[in-house]
Amino acid sequence: MSAARRPPGEFSIIWTAPGETDKGNFFCLVRKEESLPRHRFRRPKKGWLTMTRREDFIEPRLPFPLRRRPAAGGTVDVYVIPDDKKQAVLMELYPFAPVPSLDEEVYDLHADKKFKVKDFCVTREGGMNFLVSPYYFESGGTVIDWLPADCADE
Repeated sequence: MSAARRPPGEFSIIWTAPGETDKGNFFCLVRKEESLPRHRFRRPKKGWLTMTRREDFIEPRLPFPLRRRPAAGGTVDVYVIPDDKKQAVLMELYPFAPVPSLDEEVYDLHADKKFKVKDFCVTREGGMNFLVSPYYFESGGTVIDWLPADCADE
């Protein structure tokens, strides 16, 4: 039977029990303060837990203006973040530990280029905020595609 379990820290994790589906386990992380009551989850065929409403995945907007920018797949809304707020935004959105410094150089795997972390962008797409490289609009590199700068030499 599936259960909602809360690991220590900032997030709740909701998953199906091992072996309950023939396609593996389904994991969903939600912030504790945004955790949803159990009745919002339903069990479709084969034991998968799913959200019943799309709005349950919508993240709050950041408190910065948006501007439209052309991208490889169309146009994208991009936050205009002042330089003095970039560190706070990076701390909030960076999904890994440790959080790099703004002066650190990283490598965008998709663009095959290096950049300074302070040049990151945040897009607003599908009700979510995405931390992306400055080359996102050409090649689609998000934070998951950032590697240490020395990886570019390999």
